[in-house]
Amino acid sequence: MRRWIKQDPAFRESLRNAEAEGEAKLSRVVVKAATKDPRFALDVLRARYPERWGKRRARIETAENVPLDIPPTLPKELRAIWREAAEKHWKDPKLNRELEIYWATGETSRPKQIRALRKLLTDLETEQGDPADMPPTIN
Repeated sequence: MRRWIKQDPAFRESLRNAEAEGEAKLSRVVVKAATKDPRFALDVLRARYPERWGKRRARIETAENVPLDIPPTLPKELRAIWREAAEKHWKDPKLNRELEIYWATGETSRPKQIRALRKLLTDLETEQGDPADMPPTIN
């Protein structure tokens, strides 16, 4: 096939057109299936055309150290967690989650955090507004 592509400009152009048409068809499937589950078509696009449809991840490295300064308002119960998370350069999701739950709820005890998160969820569900703004359900 490579030989044909090199030798026959018409075949090469025809192949390029067919690939472009296939990509266009797959992208239409993603758009059409957006109300259901477009993940399959999107996965196909990502696999076939990673330069245009793949996930891009930037990696930034720096010689700067993350400051270990603990916010003065952080409760004593969470100071050790803050220190450990900062020492691990904030790469430990469990430690980060503990701090995020505190910031979301303002509580340090798990039962109070759960009650606060349930209340927050209820408030968000009653304020959800337009159904089109909601993420698709996963079956």
